[in-house]
Amino acid sequence: MIKTLYVRQAIEAGAHGYMVKDDHPDEIVKAIHIIIGGGHYYSPVVFKKLTQKINNTNQKGIMKLSPREIKILDLLSNGCTSDEISIKAEMSIHTVKTYRKNLMIKFNAKNVTHLVTLALKKGYLDDLTNS
Repeated sequence: MIKTLYVRQAIEAGAHGYMVKDDHPDEIVKAIHIIIGGGHYYSPVVFKKLTQKINNTNQKGIMKLSPREIKILDLLSNGCTSDEISIKAEMSIHTVKTYRKNLMIKFNAKNVTHLVTLALKKGYLDDLTNS
């Protein structure tokens, strides 16, 4: 499964292309030539996934979440408590609770279970599951 979050992070870090390990060796050679020539290359499967993600985002009217909010959602979806999130995300328990509260407000969630359910339904956790 392609995790568009990883692709996005690679692009934000300055990557000029993205491929998956299942790509054919000819695709790798093609990508190298394109990137050396100053272009960008994304394997067909990556490009398809990115365009699907963009189309889904536009259709759903998804709000922008910060990387920390995404991290908190990821950890909540994996069953972490606020104390565990505090340790794993290297932030104070107060900060974790503030992020959690703000996420619940953004999603109009009644509790953490509802928050994670809504985040899954709206596509925020698609890329984070099984990671």
